[in-house]
Amino acid sequence: MKKMMFVLGIGIVLLAACQMDSETQIIEDSHHNEGALGFQGVPGDKDKHRQLKLSDHELSFYADKTAQYLSNSITRLEQQADFFNQNDVNISHTIEEFIEALADIREETVEIINLDRPKPFNRFHEGHLNFVVELDALDRVLSDMRYPIDDSQYDDARMHYENAIISHKMLEREWLQIAEDYGIF
Repeated sequence: MKKMMFVLGIGIVLLAACQMDSETQIIEDSHHNEGALGFQGVPGDKDKHRQLKLSDHELSFYADKTAQYLSNSITRLEQQADFFNQNDVNISHTIEEFIEALADIREETVEIINLDRPKPFNRFHEGHLNFVVELDALDRVLSDMRYPIDDSQYDDARMHYENAIISHKMLEREWLQIAEDYGIF
């Protein structure tokens, strides 16, 4: 008798549950909950930024220009590292080469600063200004050097050179972060 009542109770619950939604309502609900292509995962960075109306072309163009600038400037700076490793051999010629390299970097810097900067690159620009300040200080110290070179001038030049390298590394990190966040490359 208890088994019979239990089976009858289960049957009533099942019948009541089946009557809640008809078959067509269940199918309509499943179609309504499903996207056009079925399950759609999390959108990528490019998709997110397209929705925010950020121009891929504008970001890519500025990123290309700044990447080239970063590559050229670090190459020129690293080529001058020997200045701090040599003795007094032909130091005046080396100072002139160093100042010329800084002038080349400054020319490219002016081009980068004059470009229309997308908003995501604002922090990059702030770091870039720090880099430029260090380059200017280094240029000023090198321009004031006369033979025989005073140790304090030499130490100041080394300090500004190292600060410029550190600022450049920070620029590279910022650029890579922007590239990752916005899916540029």
